[in-house]
Amino acid sequence: MIEIIPAVLPQTYKEIQDSVDAVHSIAPTIQLDFCDGKYVNNKTWWFNGKDIFKKDSILKEEEGLPYWDSTNYEFDLMISDPLSQIDTFIALGPSKIIFHKKTVSVESLVSYFESLPEAVRQTISFGIAIGVDEDPKEIAPLIPYLRRVQCMGIEHLGLQGQAFTDKVIPLVKEVYDLYGGSIRVSVDGGVGADNIFALVEAGARRLVVGSKVFQSEDPHGTIKMLQDIANS
Repeated sequence: MIEIIPAVLPQTYKEIQDSVDAVHSIAPTIQLDFCDGKYVNNKTWWFNGKDIFKKDSILKEEEGLPYWDSTNYEFDLMISDPLSQIDTFIALGPSKIIFHKKTVSVESLVSYFESLPEAVRQTISFGIAIGVDEDPKEIAPLIPYLRRVQCMGIEHLGLQGQAFTDKVIPLVKEVYDLYGGSIRVSVDGGVGADNIFALVEAGARRLVVGSKVFQSEDPHGTIKMLQDIANS
């Protein structure tokens, strides 16, 4: 089954609450995008100085992310030096974390995965995101530690609503041909009804959709429509 993963690029914590409230009943996994203004120009919740008290409250276990007991959160870390902050992200309670290859060396990630505490290994799965200008063969040493490879369907990261690039379709096929037996291939950015068929045919099994869901009048219905197209 092809998954549709709604993605939230939150400026405030309330945006997370409102977005998750709109789709949690149809989307078991929701992606939260984190941007620090260094790896990408944009800054998202708490890196922009907004609602920091909410992050602190979750870290103190006074509360959890919205619907934390029934929603799987996937964190997309579009930040520089993510390993220096990884303990904070883990403490926020995700079930999945995605690193971007350009922000951390393959060697550092392998070392990190090899030293993971068993509690983290049992509760969180990991992925790596690559752009259309990157060679997927370079991530081969990481594959034994990963559950997914995320191919970016846009060329400029950190903003939603950007145009889809067809360059990602051959990238998806190459990743699927290389690693499809071990991982699931995701596509994030620019995904919509007009390109889903080509992406699925190339090997994508997880489709991350942001603005087309949350800028629609009916986010729930939009996800259902995309699911029907992807799985038809």
